[in-house]
Amino acid sequence: MHFVVTASATKTGQPVYRAPADTWTERFDAAQSFGERALAEAALEAARREEAVVCDPYLIDAAHAEIDGEPRLRPVALKEQIRADGPTVALP
Repeated sequence: MHFVVTASATKTGQPVYRAPADTWTERFDAAQSFGERALAEAALEAARREEAVVCDPYLIDAAHAEIDGEPRLRPVALKEQIRADGPTVALP
């Protein structure tokens, strides 16, 4: 099991993911994954101190899945899959 830190961008409300070098990305495939929970918890604590950038950070479970013939890291929970993939209906 892998872990990813996610939150909502403070200015836009968009789902974002912790990326390498302590940055944030809207793309799940660019997120930093942690194989050890202790490392993920440390990254989560750092994210909690970035209220000007993100709000309500938390950890999600992620696992490798084969997509288009290639292994990719994907969120495990359906809610997080929807957040990562974008809206399920077209926005006006």
